[in-house]
Order: sequence, then structure tokens, then C-alpha cells
Amino acid sequence: MNKVAIIGLCGDSLFYSLDRLPKTGETIHAEFLHREIGGKGFNQAVALARQGVDVNFLCAIGNDEIRKKCEDFLRAEGIHSILVGKDSPSACASILKAKDGNNEVIVYDGANKELSIDDFNLFKEMIDSADAILLTYEIKEEVLKEALNYAKEHNKLIMLNPAPYLYDNIEFLKYADIITPNETELMEMFHIKYLDFEYILKEKIKLGINTIVATLGANGCAIIDKDIKFVEGYKVKTIDTTGAGDVFNAALLSEILNENDMLSACTYANKMAALSVEKAYVLDAIPRRNK
Repeated sequence: MNKVAIIGLCGDSLFYSLDRLPKTGETIHAEFLHREIGGKGFNQAVALARQGVDVNFLCAIGNDEIRKKCEDFLRAEGIHSILVGKDSPSACASILKAKDGNNEVIVYDGANKELSIDDFNLFKEMIDSADAILLTYEIKEEVLKEALNYAKEHNKLIMLNPAPYLYDNIEFLKYADIITPNETELMEMFHIKYLDFEYILKEKIKLGINTIVATLGANGCAIIDKDIKFVEGYKVKTIDTTGAGDVFNAALLSEILNENDMLSACTYANKMAALSVEKAYVLDAIPRRNK
């Protein structure tokens, strides 16, 4: 069985169902409130486990009731985890969901900000036994740098999901074998105001960045390597896009580890992401491999 190490955020999530997203300075009332545990790293760990991958997961979390909920859930999903307890409250995300399927997310990092190099050192053995590592920008910069260095030194496949785009550091991007930004993150990476794939390809090659797989929502994704290939998305009825990018990353990595070519892997990842947006919220919407 393939094995992946993940370092990321784990905490609470509050979903507010709205008729529409609020305008600047406007107060509107939610029609419904849903609560579940989550976080990009947490979601990706669950999504990979449901693809049949053996997952090791590290995060910092508060010594509160959220920690137990996360531990119990991860255990039930068969995920090996190190949840380092901190005195700060657990991270919490507020997700505003509009009826058209679009969303906005506000994140309070809480204990997640306290993940340290010492905590990372506890996780090295789990990285040693993994085939690949999946990282996001939701962890501290110094820990991210240490993880990238360690994974590179130990010849692990590195997938970097630069989300949210907090660190404008070209060296981080050079470490990764595969980088998976969304459209907004891709523009931030290359300091452009609109998508120009030919320009991005030229800059990527000039900067020495490896393969980029950019997610394009309902339009699928773009593979930017020696050239540019677009992989069409699946047309489905969108209920909730929250977590679709995490599902895409997990499905893509699982297929690459199964030695599928990039085009086939992206087609499969698009399919899994499309399945996830047909259901509300995140955890129940993360698909399993046999579906």
C-alpha cells in the first residue's frame, strides 16, 4: 500500500448557509449553521485514506474537545496521527456558503500557529516510511521549510499545495515535484492579474519550477510542464465547493503513486473533485475509491 505523510491544519469548522454572500459592510442572516471538524491538511488526509492510501498526519491542536473529536475521527478512518496538544484554542474556520455553490472562508489559526520544529522532529520517522509528502501553506514557514528540506534529502515525492498563498517564496516552489495552486494562487505565484498560461510556462521554465497542476474549478485543470495541457472537468450540479481542492490533491497524488501518467491522474482527480461538490459540507462529501 502506498503511504503519504501530511502536515497541516486540524480544527473546527462552522458552515453558514446563506442566500448569497454578503457585500462589504453588510450584515445578513444565515439560514442554517452546520459544524464539523476539518482543515486543509485534515481533509487531505481523510481524502487520501479514502483513496486507499496509508496516511501519516501531523498537526498542532488545542487541548480541548476538538482534539478528541479529531483523534477519534482520524482513528476511525485508519489514519496514523500525531496531534500535538497546545494551550491555545484549536483552529477554527468559518465557511460562508451561498446557494449558487460559491463560498468564502475565514480561518483562525489558533494552536496551529504553535507547530514547532520540535513537533516536526517527532514526525520524521513517519516521513521516513512514506513514499510521498503532501504540504500546504497553512503551517508555519519555518516548519514548512524544514519539511521540504527533509523530504528532499530523503528522496520523497513532494506535492506542494500553496494554499492559502501566504509565502511568496520561489525556493519553496523549487523544492516540489508537483505544485497544485488554484487560479488565484497561480496568479499570485507569478505576480500577474489575469491568467496567461504561455507567460506562466515561460516563467516556470526560467525559474526552474517543476510540474504545475492548476485547478480551474468546473473547467477542470491545467498541466503546465514542458508544455500546457488542459484536462476538462466534469459537469455536475454544484451544491458545495468547499474541500473540492483537497479532494483533487488527494486523488491526484494517489493516482501518481499508482504509477498512472499525469493526464490520467488529472482526469481521475477531476472526477473525484466533481463528486465532492455534489454534496454539502466536506467530510460526508469526500468520495471513496470504489464509488
